[in-house]
Amino acid sequence: MRIITVSKTLNGSLIAQLASLYNTLKQLKQDESVNFDLCDIKWACPLLILPLSAYIQSTGSTMTADKCEINGYLSNVDFPDGIDSVSEFQKIIQSRKSYIPISVLRREAGENREKLESMFAAMIFNVLDKALPNAKNAIYYPIGEL
Repeated sequence: MRIITVSKTLNGSLIAQLASLYNTLKQLKQDESVNFDLCDIKWACPLLILPLSAYIQSTGSTMTADKCEINGYLSNVDFPDGIDSVSEFQKIIQSRKSYIPISVLRREAGENREKLESMFAAMIFNVLDKALPNAKNAIYYPIGEL
């Protein structure tokens, strides 16, 4: 399996994260199964890791981050597999209050998926400033549509 090194970000900006993602993905052949080496990354945000998570899941790729600086963060957000059940989500939010896990919302899951969507949105809403009167709709509506 070919190893693809996820390129180091120049800083913590969203543009730097996008550049790292672009530089990583342009090395891939369509639907290629690879091993992503994340050890050059010192800091990551969801903009970088969520597309990699989706790619890993859809192609059966793997990743290396065991002795990397961001391994703790990746573990806290359940990278790359994420979670897909309400019970897993409840356990995680009780123990890791500052990190939102990668949540896999499966189309066919029905009521369980809807409950997971609501819990996910509520966790985001609780982090936001509650003084914003329309924040709840701004969070819940896009998640429901996605």
